[in-house]
Amino acid sequence: MLTITGPTAGAYYLVALQVEDFISNTSTSRLSSVPIQFLIYVYNAPACSLKPLLIANFEAGGCLGAQVGQSFTMEFVVINQCGSGRTITDIGTLSFPIVLKGALIQNTTNTTIYTMKITWVPTVNEVGSQVFCAVAIDRSIKFVVEINFQCIIF
Repeated sequence: MLTITGPTAGAYYLVALQVEDFISNTSTSRLSSVPIQFLIYVYNAPACSLKPLLIANFEAGGCLGAQVGQSFTMEFVVINQCGSGRTITDIGTLSFPIVLKGALIQNTTNTTIYTMKITWVPTVNEVGSQVFCAVAIDRSIKFVVEINFQCIIF
């Protein structure tokens, strides 16, 4: 994570970089040169700095077996520790193809709790190690708060 402190909240700053690589530390002839441009938005620090908790129905970092052609469902629970000032908008995933995400459901009794089911049906082409990671996403304060990734190996 990159943290930049800007002088004015609500302001945008353009950053332009030139990334170059060389064959050695003493070489003066570059192998390549790539321009990179990006925009930085400065926002006020949130009133609540507590990050949402992501809990899964498996042990993070563990290894599970999944059978080809058989549905495998994971259930995630997100706890919003900042109350009504924030809303969880999604559970982002980094995974293999064809993972079906269910709806993100807010608990009607306790509105700080959200759940989502994610289903995968392994194919014969996916035999071997597969890594799946998930993270809760909060977009209610104009930026994404990413927290404790939950990852599992199949």
